[in-house]
Amino acid sequence: MSCTNATIGAGPRFCLSLTFYLLVVFGAEITSIHVNLVNNYNSFIGLLFLVTNTPFANFIDVRFCNMTVSYTHLGQKDNITIIA
Repeated sequence: MSCTNATIGAGPRFCLSLTFYLLVVFGAEITSIHVNLVNNYNSFIGLLFLVTNTPFANFIDVRFCNMTVSYTHLGQKDNITIIA
């Protein structure tokens, strides 16, 4: 699989924390949302065959919105951070 000069997701005009202000996680409270636009991302993944029966993935000049969400489970005094 090859992906060249692609935009994954909604594109740069939607890559803002404000876009995700209505994000809800059942049983949790969102404590922070950070997003940033990643441009010109390049990667070659050669071991996908073991997982998805795809021999490789080659990403060239890809643009995507990287998002970090932190949340807590109400009353549990925990803090979870997810980067996607």
